[in-house]
Amino acid sequence: MAMSNEELLADINEANIPTDNTAENTIGDQPITADDTTDLQATTNDGEPKGDQTNDGEPKEGEPKEGEPKGDEPNDDEPTFEITVNGEQREVTLEELQRGYNTQQAANEKFQAAAEQRKQSEHLINLLKTDPMAVLADPAIGLDPQQVAQDYLHNQTLMAEMSDTERELALAKNQLAEYQQAQTEMTEQAQQAQFDQATADYTAEYNSRIEKALTDTGLPITQNTVQHMSNYMLQILESDDPTLQNIPDSELASLVREDYVADFQKMFGQSDAKSLASILGSDTLDKIRIQGIEDASVTQSQSQAPSLSSSPASNKKMTQDEWNTYLDGIK
Repeated sequence: MAMSNEELLADINEANIPTDNTAENTIGDQPITADDTTDLQATTNDGEPKGDQTNDGEPKEGEPKEGEPKGDEPNDDEPTFEITVNGEQREVTLEELQRGYNTQQAANEKFQAAAEQRKQSEHLINLLKTDPMAVLADPAIGLDPQQVAQDYLHNQTLMAEMSDTERELALAKNQLAEYQQAQTEMTEQAQQAQFDQATADYTAEYNSRIEKALTDTGLPITQNTVQHMSNYMLQILESDDPTLQNIPDSELASLVREDYVADFQKMFGQSDAKSLASILGSDTLDKIRIQGIEDASVTQSQSQAPSLSSSPASNKKMTQDEWNTYLDGIK
């Protein structure tokens, strides 16, 4: 039920809102009379608030809270800059300024590229109008202007001497030749595409075979090892001996390994332990030491009878003297 003006004034007086002797009420510095309470009364009808506020004073869902910028309003904490757009002063944020700059730069680059292409096209057209022979003689085109002129005059002379029937037949032959040339080019392009795809497939297959063979043989997959094995495969493909075609990849990888071992022994076979140690480096020596300890452990376990009380082989690193003795023993 809607409240009357008198009842609304009575509620305001009970809320200790000061009034003067003229029976006017004030909110802040503005007086409110009985005639002005109509707008206030509208907010109390049916006991529900009117506007964008809920019963607890919180804004409705989707509305910004107090102190937050609304919509596109800039944040007070974010710096703004004054710019002139079409003679009008505007304030924009740093993010808007950067976004506009990036958009403008991209547009400028496209306009510049289009302008450059247009400039080149206009230059070519002007050259064709003023000096077509110079255009034809350009190395990028690769034509002989004199030969072009002679061929043109010869064709024009032949066409002039022909009858209408002969002229139609000549035009039909030219069209057929152009069609056949286009078909030939399309066929060559398709064949080239098939060849490229087959080459890629064979390359992937051979790479997979080479990597597997090298890994099974214990060789690292490096550019040198792959190239070395590829050379063996190429020799087999180019050979006329049918027996070589059945050599497995594992045997080719073994040949690669033997070649590297032979080269290593040829270069360092006469070197002493200290020279080898300085050449191989500490990382390689550590790998060899670990392998030597494992080999010694296996040899010791095979030479002794198994015993429940025997302790496992020690993983203690060999000393430099022990390592030198080990290398001298296997030379």
